[in-house]
Amino acid sequence: MPAEIDQDLVLEIQKSSILAHKLLGCRVYSRTDFIWDGVKLYILELNTLPGLTENSLVPKSARAAGISFSKLVEIIIESSLRK
Repeated sequence: MPAEIDQDLVLEIQKSSILAHKLLGCRVYSRTDFIWDGVKLYILELNTLPGLTENSLVPKSARAAGISFSKLVEIIIESSLRK
């Protein structure tokens, strides 16, 4: 974490994740899994309740972005209460 991929592909993955999240009516957080075959990007699944241990992918992604596990949990709770 994070994956060693081209920044343009990172942006495409981020945009596709957000679009899928919104189109499916997800709220607060989700995790979208992809496959990249070197040419085309494919969404495998969108997980609406991904694992939330310190070793799960969402917390690892948050940690890569500089967000601690405890701060991530706080963000999720506060966001959930606003919904």
